[in-house]
Amino acid sequence: MNEAALRAVRKGRKLVTQEDLLAAFELVIAGTEKKGSVLTEFEKKLVAYHEVGHAMVAYKQKNTEPVQKITIVPHTQGSLGYTLLMPEEDKTELRTRDELMAKIMVSMGGRAAEEVVMNTMTNGASQDIQDATNVARNMVAMFGMSDEFGMMALASRRNQYLDGGYGMDCAQDTAARMDQAVKDILDQCYQQAVEVIKASREDMDKVVAYLLEKETITGAEMVAIIEGRDPELVENPYASTRAEDKAFRPSSPETIEAPAKKVHMISQKIESPEEPAQEGQPENPVSDPSPSGGDAPQESGSTPSEPPKDTP
Repeated sequence: MNEAALRAVRKGRKLVTQEDLLAAFELVIAGTEKKGSVLTEFEKKLVAYHEVGHAMVAYKQKNTEPVQKITIVPHTQGSLGYTLLMPEEDKTELRTRDELMAKIMVSMGGRAAEEVVMNTMTNGASQDIQDATNVARNMVAMFGMSDEFGMMALASRRNQYLDGGYGMDCAQDTAARMDQAVKDILDQCYQQAVEVIKASREDMDKVVAYLLEKETITGAEMVAIIEGRDPELVENPYASTRAEDKAFRPSSPETIEAPAKKVHMISQKIESPEEPAQEGQPENPVSDPSPSGGDAPQESGSTPSEPPKDTP
């Protein structure tokens, strides 16, 4: 919140807007833009399709957070681009099986786009794969969401802090079967992501062309392109981007909007920002979030501390 407030002041405004909050989240998670980083035309195209793959799969699902932003601008924490998803209202940690499956599909969207469109695959999807695997493994081992094991707990959390790992509470042969159940979920979600990419190829090409021109676009601009409208005429860049649910959001730049509890960078979980300091008390800088991973591609040899979700 501190960073968002400072940005509003620099822009000459007295109120913090949603745009300020997004910019503050991105600064903490992705760092600043790397002005000197140069990508080849092929790399830019590959990153663009990877990111739009995430965004398109998210847009086509009704159980995902809406797309807020897509960028192919490299950032200092190692990502070559990312897709930002953020809930439109405060949400708890409670998730349904459909929501978790949709989350895995979105993580798989980047790799699916690489293979379907570019006929290749890159290491840019490594964090996406890790995030998807973690979700699928939790579904099978801890959430009782697999057909084979049903309501059986196969693992337990050993460390409740810092996303600590968990230990297996089953025999080795059962653990092997559990791995297969995890793979079945991942394979199912990947195939569904591939189907979405194939069915949306024409729309993807249009969005990618616009993204290559602008380098950074909003979810609302993506929706405008898909719906055949001029993205340059979008009045509210932070409107809902769900295909099934276009909720109204105020477009006034002076509107104060409550910060979301969770921000998701294509496979990256971000903790809620600290509340602003009370009157009369010194402000504390925003604490570093503890994202669960990012799916944006990384430059060779770089190891970002937890970049946003995704690019080749």
